[in-house]
Amino acid sequence: MANKLIDLGIRPLRGYISLEKKMQHVQKELDHLRHQWDNMIARVQGAQSHLRKKRKRAVEEWLKAVDEIKIEFGSLKEQAQQASFYSIYARLKMVQHADKMIKEVTELGASLEEILPDGLLVETEWQGQKIETNLKEIWAWLMNDGISSVGIYGMAGVGKTTLAKRIYEDFVIGTKFSDKVYWVTASQEGTIHKLQDSVAIAINVDLSNEEDERKRAAKLFLALSRMEDFVIILDDVWIPFDINKIGIPLGLDGSKLIVTSRSLEVCHQVGCQKEIKVKPLCEKEAWTLFLEKLRPSLELPLHVKEIAKSMVQRCGGLPLGIITLAGNMKGVDDIHEWREALEELEGSFLGQNDNLFDSLHLSFNHLRDSRLKECFLYCSFYPENYKIPRDELIRLLILEGFMDKRRSRLSLFDQGHVMLKRLESICLLESHTEVNVSNYRETECVKMHCLIRDMALTIMDFDSKYMVKSGRCLKHIPDEIEWKEDLEKVSLLHNNISLIPSGTSPNCPKLSSLNLASNPLRLIPDSFFFRLRALRVLNLSRNCELEMLPNSISQLGNLTALLLFDCCRLSFVPPIGKLKALRELDLCHTAINNVPEGMERLVNLNCLNMDSTGLRMIPDGTIYRLSHLQSLRIPEDVEVRVEELKALKHLEEFQGPCQITNKKVTLRGMELEGKNAIVLPEDIQQLAIIKCHGLGTCLTSAFSLFNIQKSGLTGCLIDNCPELECIMKVSSSDDQLVGKRMLSPWAPLESIEHLSLHFLPNFVGLFKWEIEFDRPPCRIFCHLKSISISRCNTMTTIFTPWLLQHLQNLEVVEVLSCDRLEEIIADKEGGNMVFSPSDDDQHSFITYINFPRLKKLTLQHLPKLRSICEGTIICDSIENIRLMGCKNLAWMPLSFSSIGGQPNPPPALTAVEILKEELEWWKLLQWKDPGLGNVIQPFVQFVAEFPVV
Repeated sequence: MANKLIDLGIRPLRGYISLEKKMQHVQKELDHLRHQWDNMIARVQGAQSHLRKKRKRAVEEWLKAVDEIKIEFGSLKEQAQQASFYSIYARLKMVQHADKMIKEVTELGASLEEILPDGLLVETEWQGQKIETNLKEIWAWLMNDGISSVGIYGMAGVGKTTLAKRIYEDFVIGTKFSDKVYWVTASQEGTIHKLQDSVAIAINVDLSNEEDERKRAAKLFLALSRMEDFVIILDDVWIPFDINKIGIPLGLDGSKLIVTSRSLEVCHQVGCQKEIKVKPLCEKEAWTLFLEKLRPSLELPLHVKEIAKSMVQRCGGLPLGIITLAGNMKGVDDIHEWREALEELEGSFLGQNDNLFDSLHLSFNHLRDSRLKECFLYCSFYPENYKIPRDELIRLLILEGFMDKRRSRLSLFDQGHVMLKRLESICLLESHTEVNVSNYRETECVKMHCLIRDMALTIMDFDSKYMVKSGRCLKHIPDEIEWKEDLEKVSLLHNNISLIPSGTSPNCPKLSSLNLASNPLRLIPDSFFFRLRALRVLNLSRNCELEMLPNSISQLGNLTALLLFDCCRLSFVPPIGKLKALRELDLCHTAINNVPEGMERLVNLNCLNMDSTGLRMIPDGTIYRLSHLQSLRIPEDVEVRVEELKALKHLEEFQGPCQITNKKVTLRGMELEGKNAIVLPEDIQQLAIIKCHGLGTCLTSAFSLFNIQKSGLTGCLIDNCPELECIMKVSSSDDQLVGKRMLSPWAPLESIEHLSLHFLPNFVGLFKWEIEFDRPPCRIFCHLKSISISRCNTMTTIFTPWLLQHLQNLEVVEVLSCDRLEEIIADKEGGNMVFSPSDDDQHSFITYINFPRLKKLTLQHLPKLRSICEGTIICDSIENIRLMGCKNLAWMPLSFSSIGGQPNPPPALTAVEILKEELEWWKLLQWKDPGLGNVIQPFVQFVAEFPVV
């Protein structure tokens, strides 16, 4: 016992005496560490300057730690020199500090050994404009306290992980996150347990003794909650998960999560507040990256450079493909090798690069729905870089049987759009818009990246049931030896095939789909279809040289779709009465003059398109027998008896003298007088009446004609109908069905959201009262969001006071070229509407009018307009005001919220548009608040001429 006491007394004394030795030990270890530091700096600087590489994050952290140790030792050394030899407590504390430093320096030296095997540097990634733009956007999100989670998504090999590594390696250096950025690679299985293990390793938490996922999550949550300002990067996430189940405490101050995935859906389901899509490189950036990775000793000769650029283009801007290509061509300087490589590349790039194929193929393998896989493969039937119209593609997917059976055509198209959206969200398809240069109409399209299409074609190469040779400039149909017996689908779309040799007869008993569209075919021999009895879908569209079909088509009893769209010279179709399975027949834009023989026997036909043909008449009873029709399109000048249309109980789309599409009805150039209401469906949502006669003077009176008796109509366009005088007219006591809105003629006005009235020469106003009554109809226009009126040259007023209470949802008011219009809102009721004295006091004069949602006000070319309103209009939501050609207007009644009694512009206001030539008028225009004109002056934009609305 005495010895122990003596030992306890001597031990501090030994430490007290050994301080100098301890300091020398620390100095020795630091000298060794400094030597390691000098060697590393030299190696790093040399490699950075010659090899275009940069330091790894671990190297940065090691060097930073060495600097901190050196500073700490300097401070300790200074304290030791200043401390008195007799200050026992201070010397003991310094000895303990020196022991701690010896341990830290030893561990720091050992940690270098862990860094060295993996190398000190990482490749310097390309510095393209797109990646820099993405980095800045992500940086701004990370610095925003209101955003805690960011998703980075894009197709395989596009640079998602590269972008995340830039953030991990150096983008957060010098910020509050610099010491607490953790990289976690998610496994493809993506189980909660595995993700917890990966996060635990990254943040140095031991979960080895805990199997319960909830307790593991609690440990991780507690550990992360103790940190401040941390970033967790979860790379390559395939399956969505619940962040809370992992144990990541999102929402705490400074906590950030970055997720990289091939799927936008995964980013959404994980709960990312912001998402950014990484897109392929542009041509210039792709070439720069290729040269960086190729690192030629000399500049490429011009003839090699042209070949190399063609090869890089074949990669479609995909960094992984470009890097792979550069690796394959590194050191190659012979022109023959370059040409041979280009030839092989034009066949299939992926076939030569297993790693690249495997990376892209993972996205396909993760499609759990077999129909989605079939849909994806079908998209590769189109040529490379082809923008496929969505509706055309969905129509073909329906015909190929890739959809669930649905009762309506609309629901099938909805299902098709959902499937394409799914493929877009996982970046196997890209969304595009194609603009028709002749009419500037936009068409929504999808496109396959060229390497994704390569992957799809490679998959199909392993399956003998496909033959795809689209867009290859073929002049001849493939030899019969290529038409294998197992073939089920063939696409020869977009080639230069003009002739199928006489006697050609492929033996493909299983072939169900044949696409020969967009070829200059002139003749198809009768023998061609003899041994194709299983054929279901035959697409010969856009064969502009084809004049007649072979008689053998009449024997294709399993045919469900015969597509001849845009075969503009086609004048003969053989009898089709035996094609009892046929569901779709498209003869649009052909030279057909008569209904094909036997068409009335196609009792299963769902879709018939004979629009833009030479057809003059349809024999009575033909349409009546096609009772399963869902879509019917005929020329505008071909009449169909109402009784026959009435028999089509499944009809959803009709285009002819009128057009019915997805609950939208367009009547164009029709004589409406005497028409039967049965023509239109009961549940239409949008109605357009254009250049029609016989509509009558009042629109609501025509609603019964069109079978519109209930609310549900959301849009109404009336254009160039000369008889129309008003929307609603009350001419007898029988019309006052105010309390019976479901049966009243104005019931549809309750649900209308968009009203457009154009070129109506006799239109006097929205309402016309020919009798006296004591209260107005209730809820009229209560859902109205936009009203557009132009060239109604008899009208003098638009709104009356009693109507204003129903216009609280109004967002857009456009009034153009109405020569006699004097006021937008009348100061009192007109016509024969009378109210009780109290009502009269309320409605005859209104001091303040509130339009809480009004965003756009356009008053253009209204020469007699003298007043917008006698009262004050409050519209703090206004975004755009356009006043042009209203020189008779002297007073602007608009008013906005004020701050401290001073007028203030609306927060959403972007522009007040005025004609340049009307500058003097603008200066003289009076405002309700004298200072308001000056407040909005910064938003004024002077234009040279009337804009096209």
